[in-house]
Amino acid sequence: SWQKIITEANDNSFTHAQNLGIPLRLGIIPDYVADHLQRWANMREFFVSLDNMEIHVSKLMTNLNGSAICIITNIALKWAVNLARKQTLQSVFLWPMSVTNFSILYHPNT
Repeated sequence: SWQKIITEANDNSFTHAQNLGIPLRLGIIPDYVADHLQRWANMREFFVSLDNMEIHVSKLMTNLNGSAICIITNIALKWAVNLARKQTLQSVFLWPMSVTNFSILYHPNT
C-alpha cells in the first residue's frame, strides 16, 4: 500500500481517496504553524516550520522499518533529498505550480 506523510493541516486532503478504498497509510507530523494564524499571513513562520519538519519526518521514516521506497517532496523541502540519501531511498521533487513560476524562480535575471 502507499504511504504518505502529510501535515495536520492537510490531513483531510486524502480522506476522499481513503473513502474510495485506495489503501493509503498516513503519517501525520506537526507543522508548527499556530492554529490561530492564517498559513499565508506570516510567510517567514511558515518557511521556518518547513525546516522544523525534518526531524519528525526522519523519525517517521525510521519507524516505517524500511517499508518506504521513495520520498516524494515539494521542492521547498530540500532537506528531504538528504534524508532520502541517508535512508538509501529514491527522492523525487514535486513542482505543484506552473512552469512559468519555476522559470521565474530559477532565472530571475533573464
